[in-house]
Amino acid sequence: MAFPKGRSPNPDGRRLEAAVRRTARAEAERCIAALARVRDDDCAPPEVRLAASAKILALGGYPKAQPASGL
Repeated sequence: MAFPKGRSPNPDGRRLEAAVRRTARAEAERCIAALARVRDDDCAPPEVRLAASAKILALGGYPKAQPASGL
């Protein structure tokens, strides 16, 4: 598909991406706190608690956990 010279096929693309990044940064602390609440909720299914724990570690830059042997 050809676009007229000087016209962008995605004129709001970069501005929209920047707005999404700003919103994510503003909400990051609350989102991580929500993950921690799920992780600590004894009524939550174990697989959900494990997923929340893994996501918290991933957000902190930790590598993926290796499966424990002998379990």
